[in-house]
Amino acid sequence: MSLLGAIEAGGTKFILAVCDEDFNMIDRQVLKTEDGPTTLAKVTEYFDRFPDVAAIGVAAFGPIDLNPQSTSYGYVLDTPKAGWANFDFLGYLKKWRDIPYYWTTDVNGSAWAEYRHGANSEVKSLLYLTVGTGVGAGIIVNGQLLSGFGHPEAGHIMVQKNPADNYAGHCPFHGDRCLEGLASGPAMEDR
Repeated sequence: MSLLGAIEAGGTKFILAVCDEDFNMIDRQVLKTEDGPTTLAKVTEYFDRFPDVAAIGVAAFGPIDLNPQSTSYGYVLDTPKAGWANFDFLGYLKKWRDIPYYWTTDVNGSAWAEYRHGANSEVKSLLYLTVGTGVGAGIIVNGQLLSGFGHPEAGHIMVQKNPADNYAGHCPFHGDRCLEGLASGPAMEDR
């Protein structure tokens, strides 16, 4: 029996799972997100317990490169998460085990799950928004995830804050000028 693996790679935690071909969960583990090499060493150690895993889906925090023709495909790009900027996430996994991988954003993974199995399983298109370590959007149009050279960085959409708001913002790139800088989980915690 072939097994399938799943990695939900979040900025705070990684959720790892193994299921059978009918998507019945066999095992699950949660890891704290550390730097790239440390975290992925623990990820591969987990999956070493399951040599029959034939493919792994990865839904990762970003920004990540989703373009298979790019030289940085499979990388976490310029992120403020310590130890992850320009990290070859998918390359690390491929060196460990040469199996098929499906690579997308964490919020795309959630959007797809909602589209296929959730409350919106009857619709052709949907927008899935999440607020956590960052602010993200997964967009499905006519049954297809919206992506191309990248993915929508909805958290970094520019917004104009209330002039009476003196919060400096949490985003290391835009400060208080983007949605993530003003309304992500860490921004709300700061406030």
